[in-house]
Amino acid sequence: LTMLLATVVLILFRVIDQRDAYQGFSDPGPITTACMFVVARALSAVGLLGKLATLLLGDITNVRLATVWMCLVVATMSAFINNTPIVAAFVPLIQAWAISIGVSPSKLLMPLSFASMLGGMCTLIGTSTNLIVAARYEDEFPGEDKIGLFGPALYGVPVALLGTAYMSFAGKFDAVLPPRIEVPIHSSPPICQID
Repeated sequence: LTMLLATVVLILFRVIDQRDAYQGFSDPGPITTACMFVVARALSAVGLLGKLATLLLGDITNVRLATVWMCLVVATMSAFINNTPIVAAFVPLIQAWAISIGVSPSKLLMPLSFASMLGGMCTLIGTSTNLIVAARYEDEFPGEDKIGLFGPALYGVPVALLGTAYMSFAGKFDAVLPPRIEVPIHSSPPICQID
C-alpha cells in the first residue's frame, strides 16, 4: 500500500512518468518479495511453523543453551522463510517454552528477533532486502554472474554465528536482558503446547 501510494504521489507531482512506475513494479525483486509473503502467510495459516517449532524446541533448562538452540533453529528457518511470520509464530511458542523450562521469556524474546534477522542474511530469499540488492546488482552489472541462493552465506553465516554467540553470552546478564516476569521453576517441565 505504501509503495502504491508513493508511486501515485510521484506520478501526480511529475517526478516520474507512468513508464517508470510500471517498470518498478515489473522488477523481479518486489515480485519475488510479494510471492514470499504469500508463501510465508500460507505456512503460518496452516500452523506448519508452530508445529515445526514445537518439535524443534527441547527441554533445555540452561538459559545459555536455550538461547543458542533457539537462535540456531530460528536462524535456520529464517534463511528460507520470511522473518515476520517466523517471529509471529515463535513468540507465543517461546513464551510458553521459556515458562515451561523455568526461564523468563524476556531472556529469549529479544534474541528471537535478532536470530530471525541474522538468519535472513544467510540466503538470497531470507529477507526482501537481499532480493532487492540482487536485482539492483543485476541491473548495474549485467555481464557479471548473478547472486545465487547461497551467495550471501559467505558473510551471513559467520555473522549469524557470531551474533548467536554474543546473544548467548550477553543474555545471561540481567543488565542486558533483565527478567521481566517471575517464572515458577518446575521439577519436571511440561511439554510446551500452544492452542
